Amino acid sequence: MGASYNQVQVSGRKYHWGSCTSSNNLNFDWRIIKALTYVIDYLIVH
Repeated sequence: MGASYNQVQVSGRKYHWGSCTSSNNLNFDWRIIKALTYVIDYLIVH
């Protein structure tokens, strides 16, 4: 895809499965590891 990011953080988030900050940091909830592979792919690409 050619996208770049600064940092990836995995933590316990209450209301979001993932987010991206204005400084290109990616944040994900640890619970996504329970999701199906295509759902994880969607979250990362989205």
